[in-house]
Amino acid sequence: KVYDGSTTATLTTTSAAFTGRLGSDVLSVASGSGNFSDKNVGSPKTVNITGLTLSGTDALNYTLAGSTATATAAITQASISAVTGITASKVYDGDGSATAITAAAGFTGAVAGDSLSVAAASASYNDKNVNAIKPLTITGLSLGGADAGNYTLASTTASGSGSISQLSSVAWTGSALDNLWSSAGNWTGGAIPDGANVAAVVINSGSGDITHDVSGVGINSLSSTRRVVQSTGSFGTVSVPANLTISTSAGIALDNPANRIGTLNVSNTTSGDVSIQNTGVLHVAGLTNTGGGITLVNTGGITTTGMVRAALGNVSITANSPLTVGSAGVVADVGSVSLIANNSDGVLTLNGPVTAATSVDLFAGNTLTQNAPVQGGGAVTANALQAIAPYGALATAVGSTVLYAVNGVAVAAPSSGLVTDVMPPADTLVTFLDLFEAALEQQIVEESSGTNADGTRKKRVDDTIVTEGEVCR
Repeated sequence: KVYDGSTTATLTTTSAAFTGRLGSDVLSVASGSGNFSDKNVGSPKTVNITGLTLSGTDALNYTLAGSTATATAAITQASISAVTGITASKVYDGDGSATAITAAAGFTGAVAGDSLSVAAASASYNDKNVNAIKPLTITGLSLGGADAGNYTLASTTASGSGSISQLSSVAWTGSALDNLWSSAGNWTGGAIPDGANVAAVVINSGSGDITHDVSGVGINSLSSTRRVVQSTGSFGTVSVPANLTISTSAGIALDNPANRIGTLNVSNTTSGDVSIQNTGVLHVAGLTNTGGGITLVNTGGITTTGMVRAALGNVSITANSPLTVGSAGVVADVGSVSLIANNSDGVLTLNGPVTAATSVDLFAGNTLTQNAPVQGGGAVTANALQAIAPYGALATAVGSTVLYAVNGVAVAAPSSGLVTDVMPPADTLVTFLDLFEAALEQQIVEESSGTNADGTRKKRVDDTIVTEGEVCR
């Protein structure tokens, strides 16, 4: 029989022989039961037979000397048709290898209660990338456990599922000597920061520009002492825009419009310009450069909430959709500021101050809304193709020349905020202080005229005296 975990044997009696039978007498086995010596696979194995009785035409002419007998037979291995429940788990390391976890393995075809385990197995993921549920391919399976000898595997392969979790940080080694982001040899352990596989990248060794040539990188943080420039590389995807914080000391040039960055926070120190191109709605949480200028071009709307400041260069921000400057404002300490909201929906909104050492240039493809001061050491120009909204209470414009226009036609600019803009000439000015001083002098004269015999002032009863809650006359 095929192994079934029991010693029970099913007797086949058609070929039974009867020692002592005469001539052609007809005899057969009417009944009997058999049991193997144990449950395990083997051949030949002894079968102990009990409860034998006779049948057949001539059965009544015979009696059995005993109701037991022995025979030999085989128990063959049962088949395990599938091994299930194998898993794997690891932190991203740049390859698709896996270590099989077999503690919860299941064996389809096994007898309940039998002791089986996986003695050996090799596993691999379908790819190297981070995911909570990933297909596993299992090869080289073999069985272990006390009852392993009673089974055979229908296949030495199986499938399962596992997970790869994100690597928190990877450091640049530069060992590939090509300065390419895509070369595994340039990263610790060969863990290329691509896709959503790594959260943070640290580059603090080597020299020269690093070429970012991997698309759809979903890191959250980039810290670099070297300039990173893009060729075919990009950050983020359409479905999962990157939330990217960049800290550099040599500048950065992410000039691929394929970037899909949702939130951007950049700080560059020491030297170099910051240049970024992007597509999609962009939130600028901060963009500062103490070592050079700033250029930001976005196909989509831009909203700034943090400071945008270039200490040693110009600031140029172009949104091919609405552009809103938050309360922190925009500053170019030694250069110019250019703020452009292109296209028919290009509304330029200034809710924070704009300050430049040289010129300020504002352009709105639709409407300009100014609620904050604009100041330039040179010319300040603003042009809105559709309209300029009524200026906010804090809106001012100061420059060597100031020109505001709607579709090229000059219109009134905001006040410069200077005293001469809001007060009459000094020779016609009568101030509250002048009136107060005159009234005070008159009161002194009046009060000095009344004294008592001892030289003290007389108390005056004057219905012009106003107490709290009364109305001044």
